[in-house]
Amino acid sequence: MSFNEVAFQTRLDALTTSQESIETLSMWMQHHRKHAPQAVAVWLSQLKSGTVGKRMKYIYLANDVLLQTHKQHHEYTQAFKHVLQEACTQLYQYAFIAKIASHCSIFGC
Repeated sequence: MSFNEVAFQTRLDALTTSQESIETLSMWMQHHRKHAPQAVAVWLSQLKSGTVGKRMKYIYLANDVLLQTHKQHHEYTQAFKHVLQEACTQLYQYAFIAKIASHCSIFGC
């Protein structure tokens, strides 16, 4: 199966905070790592337009993808490094400072 932005948006919409859900979508993203710039652009777009509850799910997903790929595959590291500060800024606008502070410090925001 090739990467499809609409299919990825659908998967992001279906994402839950369960570890299984996050790991499953993370593995799907890793499988499509050659499309990392497009995937991260869709991820950021969904984060910006998502409800307050969905935004944390997207941060958890990015965290898992980066933790799983940073040693061997750098496509997502390169793609996320350009958008994480903006993503964290989006979240800081809300009352999530305590929840995202640890994730943002990991990402270097």
